[in-house]
Parts: sequence; C-alpha cells; structure tokens
Amino acid sequence: MTCTQKISYLSADGEQNISASIWEPDGQPVAVLQLVHGMAEHIGRYDGLATFLTEQGFVVAGNDHLGHGDSVSADSELGYMTAGKPDEAIVTDIHTLNRYLHKQYPNVPLFILGHSMGSFAVRVFLQRYSDQVDGAILMGTSGPRPEIKVVLPLLALLNRQAGRKKNALLDQLIFAGYAKAFPDDAYQSRFCWLSKNAESVHRFEEDEKCGFLFTNNAFYGLLALQDKGCSLNWSRPIRRSLPMLFVNGEADPLAQGGAGTKRIKQELLKNGFEHVIFLSYPELRHEVLHEKEKDLVHLDILHWLKKQL
Repeated sequence: MTCTQKISYLSADGEQNISASIWEPDGQPVAVLQLVHGMAEHIGRYDGLATFLTEQGFVVAGNDHLGHGDSVSADSELGYMTAGKPDEAIVTDIHTLNRYLHKQYPNVPLFILGHSMGSFAVRVFLQRYSDQVDGAILMGTSGPRPEIKVVLPLLALLNRQAGRKKNALLDQLIFAGYAKAFPDDAYQSRFCWLSKNAESVHRFEEDEKCGFLFTNNAFYGLLALQDKGCSLNWSRPIRRSLPMLFVNGEADPLAQGGAGTKRIKQELLKNGFEHVIFLSYPELRHEVLHEKEKDLVHLDILHWLKKQL
C-alpha cells in the first residue's frame, strides 16, 4: 500500500514547501500516529509500518523534512535545510502537521513517533507541545552527548559562511566508527550499521533520496536538535503523565551499546515520569523497522498503542 493522499504546506522558513504523506484506514480511525523520519531518508520508507497500522484502524501521517524527500525542488537540494536556524524550522514544521492532523481528525487520540534524527526533533517538540499528543515513541535515539556543545559553535560559523557546502569530513568523523563496529559483516557497506538485513541496506543505497551527504547547514541543524533533545534534563519541560515508549536495537551504535538508553531511563525515573516503557531487541541494529524481524516490532508498537487507547 502507498499513502492515500499527499499534502503540502509552507515551511516555517517562509520559502519552501513541505511535503507530507497520509495513510488512511477504511472507516472511522481509532487513532492517529504522526511519524518523524531520520537523517538522509524520507517518509516513504515507513510505508510498511503505515500499511500495517492502517489495517488496524489507524491514520498514519508524516512529512519530509527540509532538505529531504519530496520537500526538495531538485535532488541537488538534498542535504540542505534552510538558512538561519534549521533545527527550529524542522520542529515548527512538525508542529504545523500536528495541528493539521488535529483539525482533520478531531476528538481522535494522536500519537507521535520519531526515529533517529527524528527522535531528537520529537524530544524537542515534546519540550514545547507535550499537551498536543497522547503518547510518544522514541526509536533509535541517543543518550547525552556533551561533546556536541564543543562542536556546535564551529558548525554555527560554517553554517553562516558556507552553509551549502557538503561536509564529507564531518560525515566520516561521525559515522565511520559506526560501520567499523561490524567488521565481520558479510555485506560490507558504510551503511551496514543501519541493519543486519543486507537487502534492507542495499535498498537504502539504491534509493536516490537516501544516504546523501549533509551540508554544513544540515549538520548544524542535526546537532542542534541532538543537543537540545538529548542533553541532561531534556525531559523537565514535558508533562509527567505523558506515556512514552523507547525502542532500540541492542546492536545500534547510536544507542551507545545500551548505555544511552540506561541514562535516559535514569533521568526519566528521577524526574517522576509515570508511564515509560523500554523495548530493546537483541542483535538488531539502528533501523529496527527494516530488519527481518520488523513484524515483531510492528506488533509491539501496535500493542503499546492499543494499551494507551
């Protein structure tokens, strides 16, 4: 199944149009799940989860971020977000779609799911709008990264002086170590850390709208989101009654070998959050929705959503 409708709306930058996809079930929806995708991918890659959930009566919707998917006017624009503060524009664009979904499906519970970079964006979104969702799923997310505060001023400067320049060096510094964590992987690829499913990694590599290099501008946006969303005490502004589900593969290097998840759990317990569940899948890597075991992940997400209903 593909999405049942596409919409577009003006980005927070006032210049670009944001593309969003909506999957609708037959009949009255039981709930809405808003998806927030990760770095260097697009919302179409969530068709498997969306199709599964629409069969269970859910509306599923998500937008392509600035510099991603169908929100770019030309492929040459992939990896460039917007001048100024791209992180703020991304969170505002998520909020714009959230408000649209509330209007289109009034009096229906609305949940939000963010993966990887999308999880950082959702964590910032929750700091401001946790009263606008009935629950949140954070997938492939990270614990605190204090070193980001050292890098951000330099990236802010590069964003101002050469925002559109692709930054292969920074890409290598951040992600090369992730692939090296799997030296015995049968399918050698710099993207092998995403999934142990070689077919999934191959599809990612073949997708022209995946795996592109980020510009200085987009790296600034990414790390600013991660800094705001993953720093110590990131959860303080969020309402304590918000149900949250954390999902990660135990072999995901972004999760810092489970240490990142442990720190998140400690903080949430310390700050008095009442309804938080952590799911961790042995041997799975960063993209649990693209592993061969994805059906189990789909069922676990559905079970959690139904419990909130």
